[in-house]
Parts: sequence; C-alpha cells; structure tokens
Amino acid sequence: TGSYATFADWFRIEMIARTGKVWLDTDIALMRPFDSPETYFFLGGPHRNYGEMVNNCVLKYPPDSDLARALCGYFAHPARLLRFVPWHSAVRLTLRRALSGHWALSRFRWGAFGMAVLKRETARLNLGAYVHHDPARFIEGAENIMAANSAATVDPARIEMLHFITSGVRRQGFDPARPEPGSLYELALRRYGL
Repeated sequence: TGSYATFADWFRIEMIARTGKVWLDTDIALMRPFDSPETYFFLGGPHRNYGEMVNNCVLKYPPDSDLARALCGYFAHPARLLRFVPWHSAVRLTLRRALSGHWALSRFRWGAFGMAVLKRETARLNLGAYVHHDPARFIEGAENIMAANSAATVDPARIEMLHFITSGVRRQGFDPARPEPGSLYELALRRYGL
C-alpha cells in the first residue's frame, strides 16, 4: 500500500517499550491535560470497517508489561501480522519476503496492526476495562468536530480529547483555515488562543 502506518505503529510501540511515555497521535487535540491515573489507557468503540475496536491513537501502558512484550513481539516476528491481512495480501507479503530477505512494513495495510492486534492483545490480557468509549468525553471524526454547530450537541466542559482523524478532514472537505460557526473545532481554536 506504500503506507507509513505500520512503521508508525512499530515506532510508537518501541517508544513506549523504551521510555514508558504516553503516545498521542498528532491529530489529537487535548481539551484538558491528559493525566489519567490508570496504568493502562486506550480509546475504543465501534468502527465502520472493524466493528468494536481498540484504537492506537492514544496508548498508555507500562513498558515492562506483558502487553508491551506481546506488541513488540509482532515486530520482532512480522510473520505474526499476516493473520490480520487478507489472504491474498499475506501471500504477496510472504513472497516479497522470500525474494528480498526482509519484511516490507510499508506493504501491510493500515489497521492491520493498530486495530486488529491491539484489540486481540487487550482482550487476551483482560485489559478491556481500560478501553474507553465515551463519545461525550472523547470525540472522534472530523464530521463530529468540524461541522457547524457540533459544539451544541455535547457538553464542552466534559470533553477531554478531540480525535480529528486527518483523512476525514480532507474527505469531508473541511477547510482548517475557516472553522465552521459553533463547531467544536472553533471551540478548540479559542481554547488554544488561535
């Protein structure tokens, strides 16, 4: 696919394993400081293509945890990722590996790691209680953030994060230079003094 998504997944997993820091995607806007006292923290909920999922846009977990070791293991042995891609892609990836001698992470489709693996491992390790889905606190999708009057549909005092999902901004045709009146985006810009 030529995507940087799998490399970005690998980078965030390695970063947490080495530093113990929290990962936030660049298309997340915090509406208040992120100071969750929980040892683990993930965002999740329904996804139009993946059903119930665990998103890797916000990751917090101990660097020495079973989860950290399990996630790093997928990149130590990328063949384990093949179960999360369509069979025809798995065949192509395996052939490419046999011919080149290395795994082409850019050929794994978006979501193969972030959605599928994280969902599997949080379930396997009984971490479901740390997967947060509260549309009043964690708002996802450009259409829910940048649309006119979107701020009227929620209590702005409860909002902790806005996850724009950058591809949705382009797909929906929103102009970041011109916030829609009454949008959560306009509210966020004001809060940041922009």
